[in-house]
Amino acid sequence: QITVDGYKVSGYIAVCNSLLDDNDINLASWIIEMISESIALAFDKAIIYGKGSAYKMPLGIVTRLAQTPKPADYPANAPEWIDLSTKNILKVDGTAKPVEFWAALALAAGNTFTKYSRGRQFWAMNSKTYSVLRSKMIAFTATGGLVAQLNGTMPIIDGDIDVLEFMPDGDIVGGYGDLYLLAQRSGMTIEQSREVQFIQDNTVFRGKQRADGQPVIPGAFVAININNVD
Repeated sequence: QITVDGYKVSGYIAVCNSLLDDNDINLASWIIEMISESIALAFDKAIIYGKGSAYKMPLGIVTRLAQTPKPADYPANAPEWIDLSTKNILKVDGTAKPVEFWAALALAAGNTFTKYSRGRQFWAMNSKTYSVLRSKMIAFTATGGLVAQLNGTMPIIDGDIDVLEFMPDGDIVGGYGDLYLLAQRSGMTIEQSREVQFIQDNTVFRGKQRADGQPVIPGAFVAININNVD
């Protein structure tokens, strides 16, 4: 049994009404879009690095993998708690030859083995790390054509690549995303009001959403550094 709460993520921005009136890009719609993307980004960060209920946020994958010892408030009827800080947090040598590098990365990614998922894996990293992986796939055909087969899917290991720029260089976090429980209490709400800053002649745009989450089967995830850094 997993217990989840409903923590709120929210943000707002006040904009002068004259700017909303005197623009040719439909500024209000653009602001609403940016607020919704910001909330989505906050959820992405929480799923990877969230610090848990003590900080009023979801428990992130990396945070759970790094836990030692067992938390005092771990639910008694939840799946048995396992120390994963060495088994599922790994590093590989990014300076190795491509064949050796991909072999080591495949072995590290294999620690996501689980009997609880039939879903597809994901692999999150920033664009610089993604570029390093692409450089390891460069090859030339017999006719001199250039090949770099890394188009949004992790080769050999398989799984979709998600580029998240807030992640450190060299870090890859992934596994079976369907084994992360994300409980959304209500959908995203974006509202606007001219009353709250009426005297300033501003419109305030506000976005909010409530949710909680944690990896239910944390052994189905890994965190890997390809710069051979702990």
